[in-house]
Amino acid sequence: MILAFEKPVEIGDVVDIGPQSGTVKEIGIRASKIATVEGSVVIVPNGDLLSQHITNWTLTTQLKRSELIVGVAYGSDLKQAQTLLEEAVKSQEAIQQFPRHWWLSTCLTIAPWISGCCSGQTSA
Repeated sequence: MILAFEKPVEIGDVVDIGPQSGTVKEIGIRASKIATVEGSVVIVPNGDLLSQHITNWTLTTQLKRSELIVGVAYGSDLKQAQTLLEEAVKSQEAIQQFPRHWWLSTCLTIAPWISGCCSGQTSA
């Protein structure tokens, strides 16, 4: 009953509940069904939805920051590798120009923000 009024999750939301991640497919009276990326369906008692910490990736936005870790050979020109990654990121429609992506370290980990990531609309 509380789920109906507070709506911490809705059908179609992408969530993490404990060790489980997936898309909410059904919210029933006693339990909800979450489809995982591995192809399974997890049945979660609604009491768990209220008592556990939930990360709802789509409650307020369809943007999600993603990390791409790219390895390069020893002796490679890191500046050139970074430039090539920048060009690859900019060429993808789903990758947002704002918020701007940022570099996490010198091992070429780029973190762009991607729109539509949770709705199945990405073209990457």
